[in-house]
Amino acid sequence: MRPEHLNYMAQLKGIARNLNQLTRSANAGGFAAEVAPHAAIITQIEDFLKQLRHDR
Repeated sequence: MRPEHLNYMAQLKGIARNLNQLTRSANAGGFAAEVAPHAAIITQIEDFLKQLRHDR
């Protein structure tokens, strides 16, 4: 595995952790309040995937 792949994995792990925390919060009753943070994480995931595509 290349060193930059380790960086990608660390980024993905952080994104996944944030998404999990927001999902738990939404399930606790705050769905409307969680829309914007989820949208931000989706943008992070899309940017991350673009980085991976350019790395090939």
